[in-house]
Amino acid sequence: MNIRSFVRRFLLPRWCISLFYFLKYRCRISPRAEVEMSPLLRIGPHSEISSFTKIKASYGPLQIGRNCFIGAGCFIASHRGGLEIGDDCLISPNVTILSSNYNYRQLDVPIRR
Repeated sequence: MNIRSFVRRFLLPRWCISLFYFLKYRCRISPRAEVEMSPLLRIGPHSEISSFTKIKASYGPLQIGRNCFIGAGCFIASHRGGLEIGDDCLISPNVTILSSNYNYRQLDVPIRR
């Protein structure tokens, strides 16, 4: 982790992050949510992110569409493959969404192999 990532993740107050995303994307983020300030994260206008939700976009692009609602206690993280959540999505509380690079070409082979 480089110094810029450390400062954005741990030293910047959450209300500053909420204000930044409101001014940049016109979305509402609870000051109790942990949303990374990352150039890889895009949030559509009029979207809401509830309290105690964690959104991480350190290693891959993460795009959240417009008019989305993400409930309390969710965890969303994107990795190298990226993650896109479409418009008008409702995500229930305590949902975990992770992106990764699984290969589904061989349906008879379990994912863990």
